[in-house]
Amino acid sequence: MGRGPTAYFLFSDENRASAKAELAEQPGKHGVAQVAKLIGQRWAALSEEEKQVYKDRAAKLQEEAAATAAAEQAEQAQQSPGGSSAEGAAAEEGGEAPAPPAALPISIVKRIVMMDSDVKRLSAEAVRAIAKAAELFAGQLAVKAMEHAAKGKRKNFKASDVEQLASRDRRLIDMGLREILEEHAQAAAEAAAAAADGEAGEQNGSAAKPPKLTKKQKKDEAAAAGTRQITSFFAATN
Repeated sequence: MGRGPTAYFLFSDENRASAKAELAEQPGKHGVAQVAKLIGQRWAALSEEEKQVYKDRAAKLQEEAAATAAAEQAEQAQQSPGGSSAEGAAAEEGGEAPAPPAALPISIVKRIVMMDSDVKRLSAEAVRAIAKAAELFAGQLAVKAMEHAAKGKRKNFKASDVEQLASRDRRLIDMGLREILEEHAQAAAEAAAAAADGEAGEQNGSAAKPPKLTKKQKKDEAAAAGTRQITSFFAATN
């Protein structure tokens, strides 16, 4: 069923540009997380009357989205009167099919969420919900990226396809995916440059080391050194 934007989403959309501008005036580097945190602080500072304005707008948009989704479902039902075989089997059994397990590792999802300093505790149900939401988001993103790749007559999508989506889709722009990808690409480039510098340093260090001498070469070198010392002695006595 289609859903429209929430009240907070509308508020975030209106305040994202000013939040970025405010952070830009402060020293240091500020990413998506800092922008989202500032927007959250602004939302919390609103009065109930101010929040209600956004709630009313969101409710109207959600009603419109629900009506559109219902019309689409009705149209699909007319095209396939039999409906979904899986849903029909579940209805005949008198119960709902069990939800499949999350594709993303729950422990890793929890670890990522807990990296946010504002998150102190997280229930198991919340972690599963976040993991499922991330799974669905990644799946939809992959589908759209594959569609973009198909336009270029390619069978597999690349990172550039995802970057194109992140720079064109308004929803992905609002959530800051483009900035996340840019930060990731910059970090990867810096890591590659650091690795290249390290390899170059190792090569230069190994090139500066003198070659190892054999026992015979060491004896010859010692003898030559002794000869020079004796020659110097006689030169001094003359």
